[in-house]
Amino acid sequence: MKQQAKSRNLQQPEYIFQVETLSHEGRGIAHYGSHPEHPADKHGKK
Repeated sequence: MKQQAKSRNLQQPEYIFQVETLSHEGRGIAHYGSHPEHPADKHGKK
């Protein structure tokens, strides 16, 4: 008996990021704009 995949009807939250610059260190770290909900100590970190 094969199982059928269940469809996902859940609403996923949307995240909108504004990337201002990308580092040129070869690691692809993005520097995000100053958004009030983004803590300053997390800038440039994954």
